[in-house]
Amino acid sequence: MMYFDFCTCVCASVLFYLLVVSVKSSVQVDESSHGSGKRSGGRRPGLMTQLVEGVKTLGDPRLGVLVLNTLITNVFVYPFQTAAVPVILRQMDPVNWKSLASLASAYCNAECWSILRSPLNPTRSSSSGRTLGVSLGGVIGPILSNASAFLFSSDPFAGLVSGITAQIATGMISVFCVMVYPLFPTGTSYAVLLSSLWVLVIAANNQFTIFFNSLQQMILPANQRGKFIANLLAVFTMGNAAGLWVFGQAIASPEHLQSNVCWVLVLSVVLRIIVGGIVLYRKSALRRATSTTTEELDDQLSEARASTATAVRYETLESVGGKRYAYSQMWQNLTRTLSSQVAGVVTDNAPPRATYVCMDVIVAFVIAVLWMGSQGLPQFLSVANLALGVAMAFSGPVGKSLPPSVVEAPSELPMVNSFELTGDKIGRYIAPFAVSFFLMYYDFPGLVRFSIALFMMVAVVKASVKIDDAKTRKLRRARPGLLQQLVEGVKSLRDPSLGVLVLNTMLTNVFVYPFQTAAVPVILRQMDPVNWKSLTSLVSLGGVLGPVLSNLAAYHFRDDTYKGLVSGLVLQIISVLLCLGSVLVSRILLAPSTPSLASPAFTDASTYALWLCVLWVAVVAANNHFTVFFNSIQQRVLPADQRGRFIANILALFTMSNAGGLWLYGQAISSGPHLLSSVSLVLAGSVVMRLLICAAVVRGKARLETRLEYSEKTE
Repeated sequence: MMYFDFCTCVCASVLFYLLVVSVKSSVQVDESSHGSGKRSGGRRPGLMTQLVEGVKTLGDPRLGVLVLNTLITNVFVYPFQTAAVPVILRQMDPVNWKSLASLASAYCNAECWSILRSPLNPTRSSSSGRTLGVSLGGVIGPILSNASAFLFSSDPFAGLVSGITAQIATGMISVFCVMVYPLFPTGTSYAVLLSSLWVLVIAANNQFTIFFNSLQQMILPANQRGKFIANLLAVFTMGNAAGLWVFGQAIASPEHLQSNVCWVLVLSVVLRIIVGGIVLYRKSALRRATSTTTEELDDQLSEARASTATAVRYETLESVGGKRYAYSQMWQNLTRTLSSQVAGVVTDNAPPRATYVCMDVIVAFVIAVLWMGSQGLPQFLSVANLALGVAMAFSGPVGKSLPPSVVEAPSELPMVNSFELTGDKIGRYIAPFAVSFFLMYYDFPGLVRFSIALFMMVAVVKASVKIDDAKTRKLRRARPGLLQQLVEGVKSLRDPSLGVLVLNTMLTNVFVYPFQTAAVPVILRQMDPVNWKSLTSLVSLGGVLGPVLSNLAAYHFRDDTYKGLVSGLVLQIISVLLCLGSVLVSRILLAPSTPSLASPAFTDASTYALWLCVLWVAVVAANNHFTVFFNSIQQRVLPADQRGRFIANILALFTMSNAGGLWLYGQAISSGPHLLSSVSLVLAGSVVMRLLICAAVVRGKARLETRLEYSEKTE
């Protein structure tokens, strides 16, 4: 509506609905259950009888209290936004209250915006600048609820209770917002607060509605769902009308507006708490009603996720235990070592641009070939996972050796390396969550086709990167043999300026990353044997935000590489101490309840997983921060014809270190009752080694700075 008139909006809406109709017509629907319902008994009862039966379904003892909770939402929550909020904002800002109400709202229809943009409206100019925030709550809220719904996908009852809890919390926050609105100096700041509140309100209501719909679809037969939903919507509409009447009485007196609205919201919170208590009281009945369908859904989800690399690891842990799970990861890493070694030699000898682009094409080809060869053979997926890991390991040295050929000045290396690492880490940590979310709506072949298309698109984008390979072409004319190049590459790790930094990155791969890939899944599996996969994915999701924070730190230290390096070491020490503290705290809190850490309360495991997710943000940020400046130093110190082999050898060293760390954690997590104490000892040993490395880096400051100055002069 900012750029077109109302008539154009109507025409666009008509076209959009026609498009939706065409898409819906292509949806495959199993109508066998509906057909059987129509044929049973020969014919259906009359219209009036069906309406009466539909109303009776609202009184289902398993769903009645949930219907009441949704009725509370339509009586107290949505009328608060549509009736009370505009009146409050009108008192605060009589001129711009319409724009502020739109900013605070989650939904606004086109007719309202047509009125706001009319020439007769004196607030036209001020409203157009704030229209961008109109649907903010309606967009972000459902995204948050989708993430939460995925977390509780294996337990609808836990998702239902979490939704009610979130609704109670948002109701309390709403009461607080109404109580403090006289303290705000302007209506704009208060509207921003309400906009943020509405994001949470929509997310909480969506969270409950998702699992309420799932429960009623599981409980009701197919020939009753339509009538139930129709009557439910009718009840909601009448409830919303009643809520508007209630808030109309509350806002009728401007002097008591604040107190009246607060009392109405407090009443809604009290009713929610009563509903939550009834739901918990009827926990066993709801679980019995959904047990059969939930098991079928779990079987389908586990079959789909087994097609991914993450799911292969999880299934290994399920079937063979923690120790062999860690060992399988170790052997996979050792296999990838040879691939990265060969890639280092190829990087130093082949044209950078061609190698850089062709790697993604090769990976896409490997995915296609492996998938076509594994049709109907699920056991082949583990082989496919291994081969794909080897192919992608080959691309590591290629991409990480390019920054010096891209930047115009050495001072730009930290930021370029930061961006490269950010993309790598975000892709690595968001992959389990993204794949699981994708498989909720599409099948595994669709995911494979999407991955192939994505790799091909990345190859096209990489082809547009400008690379200066003039120096490497000169050095490529006379090269020793393959074996001699491999030996020289291994010797480059003994560089006196880089040796201690290489050792520090080895510690990261021995102690830190295996902690998340081996120890955390086992701990969460013992805490919650049902939902541990979702909780583990939640922990890995924290790695997405870490690279963003390290980007900010890299920008701060971009002019002083040494300070950035030391600060990265300090942050790594702090992050490992936090990991150690989290393991000790979990031992103190959970060991008294049960020696095996198997806590029957789902909230304990979810709270611990949420803490680990936040902790993993700090861990990944610290590791990324150090790696950014370590890469910048080695790219400035080493000549162009040795960077590829150095990176290949260091990646091989990291892979073997990771394998060693997985073996070490495999011993620790196989100790059963002593799991937490064993993991704590491993982390404590890593802290001591980090302190020694940090002291060595501080002591060798002068030598490292001299080496950097010399490299700048020679360039």
